[in-house]
Amino acid sequence: MYGSKEYRLAQALVVFSRAWEELAAASKACPDMDVSALYPFYLLDYEEIAPSVKAWALMHASNIMRDVPDKVYNPDCYGCPYLEAGLDQETGLCKGYEDKKCGRYPYIMFTPEAVMPFLKEHGVDTTGMSHEGIQLMYMRKVVQK
Repeated sequence: MYGSKEYRLAQALVVFSRAWEELAAASKACPDMDVSALYPFYLLDYEEIAPSVKAWALMHASNIMRDVPDKVYNPDCYGCPYLEAGLDQETGLCKGYEDKKCGRYPYIMFTPEAVMPFLKEHGVDTTGMSHEGIQLMYMRKVVQK
């Protein structure tokens, strides 16, 4: 099953694509600037290949994201005031960890089976719902105020 490592790679590809595009644009704006020392791509002009690099990076990011399940809020965190707070950048833990000390990770990979108990507990009939419909209903229900 795909997970965090794959999300990281897809995100890095998108960031790389944007950075390459910005590099090419900034370089074209400074045509007299010489940045050829230690250039690793030999005859390939990074300004000229920018569209190809962008297409390559975005195609692979799209392919990865197509196969990676969506992250959703952990149903165990329903009702917590830190539900939508996200992760602390330094610790990688829920921003509410210091206050709550619950130890639950605020996100899970979405599967219908992972959220069905929550939906049933909240009176939602999922009979005949598509995978996407269950996810949408879950997200609506879990963030209801």
